[in-house]
Amino acid sequence: MQKNTERLTILIAPSTKQRLEQVAEEEDKTTSQIIRRLIKLYLIEAETRRLTGEPE
Repeated sequence: MQKNTERLTILIAPSTKQRLEQVAEEEDKTTSQIIRRLIKLYLIEAETRRLTGEPE
C-alpha cells in the first residue's frame, strides 16, 4: 500500500495549540485539516509572489 501523506512535526506555543484546537472543534475539523489548508494557501501565495515578483 502506497502512502499519499507524510508526517511533519512542528513545535508551537501551548497557547497557539489550544487556540487551534478550539477553532478546529468549532469548525468540526481536525487540526491536521486546518494546518494542511493553511500550508496549501501559503504555497499558493508564495508561488503567486514568485511569479509576480512581489516581495514577501
